[in-house]
Amino acid sequence: MTKAHKLREANLCQFIGSENWYRHGINSNVVFTDGAKYVADQGGAYWLLDAIAIAQRFASALRKSDPLVLGRSDPGQEQDWQR
Repeated sequence: MTKAHKLREANLCQFIGSENWYRHGINSNVVFTDGAKYVADQGGAYWLLDAIAIAQRFASALRKSDPLVLGRSDPGQEQDWQR
């Protein structure tokens, strides 16, 4: 039997900052806030945190290999598209 998950807007309004930061298990470079943890716990959305962590891992690899991906640019080095 699955637990019914409920998110209420009134409860989400309390998250305007974070007292704690949580490191993700799949990608340790990804940290998330109290609000994201609440959504994952109460809304059953750990799948969403996992998807973000996986996407960040691939985005990080792309940024390292291709300077045009996701707007990465090294100051002082002229890119082909800037010539």
